[in-house]
Amino acid sequence: MLHLAHMSRLFMGRRVTTERLHGHTRFSAKPVSVLTVGRASTVDYLLQRFFNDGINYETLENSLWSKVSENLSNGNSANITIVRCARKSQLKSDFGQAWQIPDAVASVVDLRNVADHPPDQRGNKDNLRRIRKHDLYATISYDPRVFNDFYQDAYLPHIYARFGNFGRPHSRASLARHFKSGGLLCVEQKGDRKAAMLYSISGDTAKSHIVAPFPGHRDAENLGAVSATYKFLIDHGIKQECTSVHLGNSRPNLLDGILVHKKHWGARLVDAPEASDQLQISWPKFNPDIADWLNKTPLIIRDASDLSALTTLSANATAEEARRHLVRLSSAGLKRIIVIADKNDRFDIDTINDIPVRWMGSKKSQSHRL
Repeated sequence: MLHLAHMSRLFMGRRVTTERLHGHTRFSAKPVSVLTVGRASTVDYLLQRFFNDGINYETLENSLWSKVSENLSNGNSANITIVRCARKSQLKSDFGQAWQIPDAVASVVDLRNVADHPPDQRGNKDNLRRIRKHDLYATISYDPRVFNDFYQDAYLPHIYARFGNFGRPHSRASLARHFKSGGLLCVEQKGDRKAAMLYSISGDTAKSHIVAPFPGHRDAENLGAVSATYKFLIDHGIKQECTSVHLGNSRPNLLDGILVHKKHWGARLVDAPEASDQLQISWPKFNPDIADWLNKTPLIIRDASDLSALTTLSANATAEEARRHLVRLSSAGLKRIIVIADKNDRFDIDTINDIPVRWMGSKKSQSHRL
């Protein structure tokens, strides 16, 4: 039996859809089912990495949160249960406490004392080389017509091309408000706009909101124009005497390409304050399919008031392979890295890049207490 504790009255008044998803896993191609309560793009994103192609959706109920407990109790028969709920809620069950996953995480570059301690950009040597090689530079437009054209002709096509039916673009009105307090940072080559970033400045923080290549410039990625928007926003933040640059929110997956890219610009992971919802993920029995999913999609979890990583090692991993995997996940802002592995599959690794490593048995992952 599952139930939600600490649920706000406002959230209990929402209508929510409960679905059971049927399909086959990427790892073993075995048939599995996942129970979801509350659809969201982040849920779809994570399940794309668990299921193989061909997910069948079975709608069980569309009801108020206060009436959803009956279908939550069916979670014991699903391989994984994912509930999207209010940030301060907690899902509990007969088989344990759910892992809390932020709907999004933010990447922030600290610019304080930047002259003495410049952002660590060692991972972006290739991007910096491309900026120099292709003579890329930045200009800033405050013209609303340029913003409108960018939104309609660049941003919307970019979102749908990248995410397909899972794309959830921001509204023009919401982005226009940010434009008024910032501008459109355009990456150009010989006067030709290749890509742009909408940014705003509030107080002493510069913040990225959206990034996209301009239409007709499929070479923008190869030229490094898209990645250059982050570099030039950091430079602009320094000129504006900002103390931090917010590079935008990302999915709670430590191997997500965009998140890794932001890390290479010297960003630190922080909880995204505007993400009012979170995901609660639980499983009644840990199995190799879940292990493979967490190895290839290491999750960022809430760990009390901090962020931590939740992952596994690949099957039959050596000590060196285990160390390389954990090094890839190590990120500024993580409290620790939690590795689900039974005793015979563990290694003598206590810290990685000054981040503590905690080993947890597979049964413990079903009823964890952080």
